[in-house]
Amino acid sequence: MTVLPTTNFRAMGTEVEVLGYPELPLHVADQVQARFMEIEAALSRFRPDSELSRLNRSGGRPFKASELLQGVLLGALEAACRSGGLFDPTMLGALKAAGYSRSFDDLDASLRAAKAKPAPAGRYSAVEMRDDGHVVLHDGVRLDFGGYAKGWTVDSVEELMQGCASWVVNAGGDLLARGTGPTGEGWLVGIQDPFDPNRDVGVLAIADGAVATTSSMRRRWTTDAGPGHHIIDPATGRPADTGLASVTVITSTSAQAEVLAKVLFLMGPRDGVSHAESGQATGAVFVLDDGSDIWTSGASQLRVS
Repeated sequence: MTVLPTTNFRAMGTEVEVLGYPELPLHVADQVQARFMEIEAALSRFRPDSELSRLNRSGGRPFKASELLQGVLLGALEAACRSGGLFDPTMLGALKAAGYSRSFDDLDASLRAAKAKPAPAGRYSAVEMRDDGHVVLHDGVRLDFGGYAKGWTVDSVEELMQGCASWVVNAGGDLLARGTGPTGEGWLVGIQDPFDPNRDVGVLAIADGAVATTSSMRRRWTTDAGPGHHIIDPATGRPADTGLASVTVITSTSAQAEVLAKVLFLMGPRDGVSHAESGQATGAVFVLDDGSDIWTSGASQLRVS
């Protein structure tokens, strides 16, 4: 068995793993970790001193945003437009109303028992980005980049990986792979069973691609209104109920995969599979609430077990 040079650290509420082949220079590993920490400090909604939190407190006044915040926000708004609002970075109010008011690691029993109330969602058009770098959040809108910021960060470290012929960055399921790995046939990526974290529903061979999974089983809690999770349907402001437990997407970039996984989850199995097969993704794997799974033709071609 080949033992690969690896570094691990915790950031953005998850474990981040960086693998390099045939080597992972120490300075590269340090730079990747520093990049994650920098972006988390700027964009975490759970840190009151972050730039994103200060923007959310701006009360509709013009806020001078850094180039980092502008770049992530522009990408998120463009993704919202392309998805017709199924993906939307203006979901903070709805997430808090559903009980997700602090980092999941810090949620206590009282918050998990809090009564879930729907909140207005799906208002990405109320975010104004001005040419001078100012951002205006109209009508009480507040932002949460969530998994999109994680995927964006994973993509951004590619420029740091110059010392590796082939490599993987995996941030809690937001994964970007470059090169063909130690076997020359691609990096092996397991798709976790949402009902049993100790098993995979299948394994993919990924070369020069990205993988992201959206699951309603990862971050769950109980409220007086019923089960809650972090995937909010913009149409209702409530946790989505689409008959799916998870969706995994394979595409070219981590941010794109993150967005599309959420969009397909909200579409549900029938429309989601059709949308994925239309060329929106290299491949997709759907796990339904009953535990069955559906693999698109592209995902089946990448499947090795």
